[in-house]
Amino acid sequence: MRRPTRLKAAMLLALAPGLALAACSSGSSGSSGSSTSANSPFTVVVVAPMSGQLAAYGAFTKQAYTASVNAVNARGGILGHKVVATVLDDQGNPTTGVSVLQAYLSSHPKPDLVYPGAASPEVQGTAPYLASQGILTVSAAALPSMDNPSKYPLYFSTNTHNTASLTKIVSYIKAHGYTRVGIISSDDTIGDQITTGMATVTKGTGLTVNTVLFPPTALDVTPEVEKLKAFNPQVVVMDAVGPLTLLILNARQNIGWTVPFIGGVNSGGADFSQISSAALKNVFVTVYAIQKYVPPAQRTAAFNTFYTAVKSLGPLVYSTFYYAVDYDPLQVVSVAAEQANSLDPQKIAAALQNLKQPTNPPWVLFQHEGYSSTNHLNTSTTADYAIVPATPLDQGFTGGT
Repeated sequence: MRRPTRLKAAMLLALAPGLALAACSSGSSGSSGSSTSANSPFTVVVVAPMSGQLAAYGAFTKQAYTASVNAVNARGGILGHKVVATVLDDQGNPTTGVSVLQAYLSSHPKPDLVYPGAASPEVQGTAPYLASQGILTVSAAALPSMDNPSKYPLYFSTNTHNTASLTKIVSYIKAHGYTRVGIISSDDTIGDQITTGMATVTKGTGLTVNTVLFPPTALDVTPEVEKLKAFNPQVVVMDAVGPLTLLILNARQNIGWTVPFIGGVNSGGADFSQISSAALKNVFVTVYAIQKYVPPAQRTAAFNTFYTAVKSLGPLVYSTFYYAVDYDPLQVVSVAAEQANSLDPQKIAAALQNLKQPTNPPWVLFQHEGYSSTNHLNTSTTADYAIVPATPLDQGFTGGT
């Protein structure tokens, strides 16, 4: 992505109508719930691409985080403190993200919490800077490089590494008797993670794996798909952001390739209404369980709160996963702060490392959230995922209703 030549003048955007921007009246991020004035808000800064090539990510991030703020405030806030949030537009660029954070901190007290970006490349730039400032940061990006509690003690992610989801895929592949596997992905963080992850989960399985990567700026990936086809795999695992996933499937259709394709969790969020039904034949995706349609009568109270809060701010034009992954960080922090009985970032971090599972947890993406002194990425199991047919979204759900 091109680096912007200048910052836009208006970088601060209110997170939602009626939510005041974090300002000098905020309590210090080092304060505790027992000593902070009850009138002071719990301040949150949300970094997101509200403009630029990733503006669509900014739109659903804002909608989901607003819904999360509203849900927490409906429960009485965090230790009685109303949550007040501010969005900073990083234009999808990590360098810009650091710049807008620096500008914010130059004129505001430290916030109690920061959400450092809607996509992994943003977080790779903003999260280390926030760590240097001693600010509690809870992300949705599962970056192994940031999972270093001794170096980044105040950084956590409610998302997880891809071991469980890829184990789900490998189990599916073996159950269908396939032995030759192709992988196609973008040559970026997503490609790095699926290449490394698949190497780990296929070790000792007897599966033969060939991988082809393409530039994330590609407009046509037909040459790469043809290259992968030459290896004669019986099944292909693909993973990329939504638009690139559609390029892969269009290229597959154009060359008349019909072997099964299984999308990873990134591909699972693609808007499959943008391509023909013929291109989706024999295509499956790995989705977070929250994306799989469940009849309303079988949904949990936490899911209903989440789904209602998000829909009250606009239609779900993307997968429920995209909204849930931005909704959950504040929910997890609210529980940790209550368990710590403090707004002090160090005490909240300690509570996160020893998080006790509530009877009715307010988060929705995973069944459990939990960390330790050596692991600040959430952990998941294969039960948190499902493999379903790739279908156009229906009210945020994949796999048909």
